[in-house]
Amino acid sequence: MLYAMNKKLIDKNIISLDIFIMDSKPILAATKENNPKNPRRNTTNKNKKPKRNPIATLGYFSYQLSKNNSKQFLFFWGFRTHVIISKEGIPLVEKTMPNNASEVQVAISLIRELKRIYRFKNKVIFIGDKGYDEKELYNFIVNQMNAQAYIPLNKRNTKEDKRFSEKGIPLCQANLEMAFNGMVKEKKRTRKKFRCPLKVNKKLKDKFPQGCPVNNPKFFEGKKYGCTRYLDVTNDPRAKVPRESEHFKQTYKLRTEIERYFSRLGDREAEQTTHYQFTAIKNQMTIVHLSLVLVAYVAAIFLDNPQKIRSFYTFTLNLSENEIDKLKKILAA
Repeated sequence: MLYAMNKKLIDKNIISLDIFIMDSKPILAATKENNPKNPRRNTTNKNKKPKRNPIATLGYFSYQLSKNNSKQFLFFWGFRTHVIISKEGIPLVEKTMPNNASEVQVAISLIRELKRIYRFKNKVIFIGDKGYDEKELYNFIVNQMNAQAYIPLNKRNTKEDKRFSEKGIPLCQANLEMAFNGMVKEKKRTRKKFRCPLKVNKKLKDKFPQGCPVNNPKFFEGKKYGCTRYLDVTNDPRAKVPRESEHFKQTYKLRTEIERYFSRLGDREAEQTTHYQFTAIKNQMTIVHLSLVLVAYVAAIFLDNPQKIRSFYTFTLNLSENEIDKLKKILAA
């Protein structure tokens, strides 16, 4: 039913299939181990399973700041609901798994399902947070799906190199982040080109009125082009991601759409399950995701009000009598 409604929304150009956003959300199991008021609750021993939730696993939930502003990490027993949404905020595929399931492996499974059902075209973009920064996923998206992975670097997966900034951008001799200057494609290799930031960034240039801080001759002599640096990314899909480009920065901002999507799930009590059987928990989450697709379907198809596809509170306001009659028929069906 989820896919059938989405296909009609796609046919009406309500959903586009050029950018996909992926993420997961915690689901707390129904157990006293998740009760913060329980002084004996177990949040450290992953082998000591809750009695009525043997499939639930222990994992990271969130963090809170202590009085001295240090991070205090919180853990929970439960599951995670994984989803890929369109850039319009509509769920396309979903899967609920134990909390310790690899996000990358689940993402690969969901992308395969997405391809099988929706037949998306080449060069589409998959957006994910740092949790998806693993080479296996890049290789799958780029080499097998012929798509693009817009994922920021995770410092834990990157070797420290003093020649690079924390963002993974090359540093010049003056320890300034160099400016991305496009991709250079040659017969047998592909390289990223970086150029002197003072020659590209006017605001930065104003901070250094005397020019290059280390007096690099390429800045002052000859063509005065400034120093350049190339990174060979021929066989490395992870390194090929144009994180330095304006297109990446603007496109990655769309990731906030999945945060808004998960906030809408909160109104359906999706963060806490009352079931104990894993099958029932998976069914519960499927219905939760389905309810948001149903809102979009009713708003766009039946009420001809596509601007309300994400608003389950207000899309029924100021309806005409004819629209109310249509809605009653849908609810009665």
